[in-house]
Amino acid sequence: MVWTERTGGLLKRAHSMVVGLGVLLGCSSEPPHWQTLPVQLVEAEHAYGLPANSIGLALNSQQSKWTRWVEKNCQDRDGDEAIAPPERLTEPLTVTVRPDSIQWMNTPAFAVPEESTTSPLMIRPLFDLATEAVEGRQWLREACGGSVRGLESWLVLVVADRTTPQRTIRRVLYSLGQARFSTFAMLVDDPAPEGSREDAPLGGFVEDGRDPYYEQVELYSGMVSLNDQSTLWQPDDGEAVTLPEAEPWPRSLGLPAPPTVAIVASPAAPVSAWLGAQDRLAGAQVYCALPASVPEGSGVSRDHVAGPQALAPLVPPRQPLRIRTHTTLPVHLVHLPGIGARVSVRLDGARCSQLRSE
Repeated sequence: MVWTERTGGLLKRAHSMVVGLGVLLGCSSEPPHWQTLPVQLVEAEHAYGLPANSIGLALNSQQSKWTRWVEKNCQDRDGDEAIAPPERLTEPLTVTVRPDSIQWMNTPAFAVPEESTTSPLMIRPLFDLATEAVEGRQWLREACGGSVRGLESWLVLVVADRTTPQRTIRRVLYSLGQARFSTFAMLVDDPAPEGSREDAPLGGFVEDGRDPYYEQVELYSGMVSLNDQSTLWQPDDGEAVTLPEAEPWPRSLGLPAPPTVAIVASPAAPVSAWLGAQDRLAGAQVYCALPASVPEGSGVSRDHVAGPQALAPLVPPRQPLRIRTHTTLPVHLVHLPGIGARVSVRLDGARCSQLRSE
């Protein structure tokens, strides 16, 4: 976790708590780790504790060493048991995003490019690097003739500075999605992340034994919009309600079952607005939430910067994070829905209906 006044005391018991990240400089006899660009994360209270080994792996740039390892370990291999590549030759799938720069894994950071007129969401340098990682993973899988541990996961860890505009984050997720990645873990600063949510009710409609594809059921979905002065909850079938700013949001947003929710904020608003809303939704036991573009008539300004959750000063300043590979990371999940799936099961165990009311 980031060193702040709210989390600084946790360093004294970091060896026994869920502290997969932090400004823990000078560590020596520690498990393998990697370091990000200097960032300051969004603070959270209802994040999910993700095992760091859930993050997908990619080959590092030591191609000659990989070739020798494949020749030694993969050729003429018998059996279908998954083979484990050495940690020194792999890197977790990570992208660090700041207002002015992006870094894919350990490659050199590059400036956030201007939007093109033909494909405004595409960040071509990021797409190219992610595609190269995908091709390397495919090469290793084919070379080893079977399953390789770490390559079955397509999860990307997104380390976003809290002042990064949501538009930039959306471009990053879009570009990685074009490279075949569809599941993302947004790293946040939460000293006590939550465990599995597999016992949570199915998000989207009430489970009563009826098949929603063939029978009339009550669907629950809507939009949480972050406008200039307040946060509004607009159910698809109901009147808009202003959500409290200083108090917890009502469980299931006041519905009989947790809905699926689109979070709408200005593209210019910082990612802290979106992740702040997702954190408060998790506090209301609403886990099926995705960021969405600003629809016409939503009342959300397309160029509003602060959002209802004003940014506090960056004190202390941004610092690099050292993320250990054998611990637990506080994250909020973004799972792009699969085509044709009735229900998707997220990495935290939460189940989300792909249905939306008309």
